[in-house]
Amino acid sequence: MQGRAHKDKKCKQDTTKTFGDEDLVGLRTPHQDPLVIIARIGDLCYNVKRILVDNGSSVDVLFFSTLQSMNISNQRLTQAAGPVYDFDNHPVHVLVMITLPFTMGNF
Repeated sequence: MQGRAHKDKKCKQDTTKTFGDEDLVGLRTPHQDPLVIIARIGDLCYNVKRILVDNGSSVDVLFFSTLQSMNISNQRLTQAAGPVYDFDNHPVHVLVMITLPFTMGNF
């Protein structure tokens, strides 16, 4: 994930984004193409340049170095409840988790 901190102190709340059959016009289906969006994450509206949306995942991974570049305090991290499972159904230990505001749309 790449991004930079935004100068605004608060993000504007946006409406729900949904996709329908009309959004498939011009695409060959089935396809393996990623959906690429731009969003803001965090209290200070960290501009995220690349996000991979995977509708089959039960978790979203954010690297610790990204949290540091977003100036998010370690005090906001909480202990994870349990493991997640990889593609081969093997448990993977999760150290911490965090809940962050997420805004999509035109800014």
